[in-house]
Amino acid sequence: MAESEFRWKFAIEGSGDGLWDWDIVTNKVFFTESWKQILGYTDNDINNKLGEWKRLVHPDDLVDVLHAVQKHLEGKTPVYISEYRLLCKDGNYKWILDRGVVVSRDEHGKPLRAIGTHTDITERKHMEEIIRQQALYDTLTKLPNRRLLVDRLTQAMSISKRSGKHGALLFLDLDNFKPLNDTHGHEAGDLLLIEVANRLKHCVRETDTVARIGGDEFVVVLAQFDMDVKASKLEAGMLAEKIRAELAKPYILKLKNEHNTDILVEHHCSASIGLTLFIDEQSSVNDVLKNADDAMYQAKNAGRNQVRLYSENSEKLDNVSV
Repeated sequence: MAESEFRWKFAIEGSGDGLWDWDIVTNKVFFTESWKQILGYTDNDINNKLGEWKRLVHPDDLVDVLHAVQKHLEGKTPVYISEYRLLCKDGNYKWILDRGVVVSRDEHGKPLRAIGTHTDITERKHMEEIIRQQALYDTLTKLPNRRLLVDRLTQAMSISKRSGKHGALLFLDLDNFKPLNDTHGHEAGDLLLIEVANRLKHCVRETDTVARIGGDEFVVVLAQFDMDVKASKLEAGMLAEKIRAELAKPYILKLKNEHNTDILVEHHCSASIGLTLFIDEQSSVNDVLKNADDAMYQAKNAGRNQVRLYSENSEKLDNVSV
């Protein structure tokens, strides 16, 4: 048995994974040298107490990890598997895939010993985050894209139904964007879009969502306002007007000329904004987006740099600016 265990541990060490061996009765844990090296520690940096491992687990992950361990100790899962972050010697955290199994129990089923491995999955987690960002966020402005917007709007509509409070959606289209691209190129356009995104984020609350859904079109999902429709229209309209005024301020963009010298370009660009309210899930996400989009085109047709409110009762656009 000793020879077999030695071969098994040798194979684990050769794979680059770290090995741990937990005496559950005494709460002492043997950590192999490779286990410590993954985190940048020397052999003397880590003692053999279970509390040492708990100390290294990221505080945000600890509850879930301990719950997974307890479920396996109680025999509710065939193996213990968990992904979480561990503190490295340099102060950073690494993502670890932790796998283990109880290898010994007493006659009453009480666990006595567990053995497992640690695998560094930091690079995999990093790649997963890149893929997630590309799938859900606009690469230029870092704002949520249409896919994530639909999810956020769906959640907001569900919350509105439960609370009985109105939510609102703003559909924004920039009024003077194309001439900037035509005159100074796409680099200037990109800088302006980034600045628009920053201004929008500073105008709304933490519970709101700002998204870019393509080109120079942006959407803002505004969280719960009031149960009273008039009060909600007033509050949402004030916030929309605040956004309109902020986006209408001049933009100072730093560009490079043909001599690779910095130049400052001042550009004036406003936004036409369509506003619609929602109170429950009776309307679909597409209906809410369409209503706000229709109101935005009404703002453009009325002269641009305006806010228009969609009238839900008559299903016609309110021609009075908010």
